[in-house]
Amino acid sequence: MPFPSFFTEYMKKTEHVAIQVVDGVLEDIRLGMEVNHPKFNQRRVSCAKYLGELYNYRLVESSVIFKTLYSFITFGVSYDDNTPSPLDPPEHLFRVRLTCVILETCGQYFDKGSSKKKLDCFLLYFQKYYLYKKMNPIYNDDRPFPIDVKNLFQDTMETIRPKTKLIKDHEEALKAIEDLEKRLNQS
Repeated sequence: MPFPSFFTEYMKKTEHVAIQVVDGVLEDIRLGMEVNHPKFNQRRVSCAKYLGELYNYRLVESSVIFKTLYSFITFGVSYDDNTPSPLDPPEHLFRVRLTCVILETCGQYFDKGSSKKKLDCFLLYFQKYYLYKKMNPIYNDDRPFPIDVKNLFQDTMETIRPKTKLIKDHEEALKAIEDLEKRLNQS
């Protein structure tokens, strides 16, 4: 029996262990957003990947995944160029990477019903966040936006929603979100 399967079966039989493991992973993720130090980046990636795997093995609900994804793009985030956030400064792009890790790990399972709709909504907000980072004035001809982050974002979007047309700029993202929120408020 492969280790993940063994571990999953063990955790299902000992619910208190599963709760402690999930709580520990979520706490590490939250703390990583508060501390935001590069020396913890590998641990942060591991926690994001692990959380996605916990979902794949049905040890966490989709609501936990979505709360975590939204926290990456909202916790301590400022969309005002004049008052950048110390928790998520313009040049820090690691939350894009963490979001992509979770999406690549379990995003393919959000392909039906309400979870598909929730992911489609999240992807609009994620594109807004990504484009805000990408279009920030700190990036220019002398200091271009990192190509690895751009490729990671595009590859992730292509993997989980291959037919989705990517939004081109922050203003288009704002308009798409405004339209989405109008539709949601009408229903």
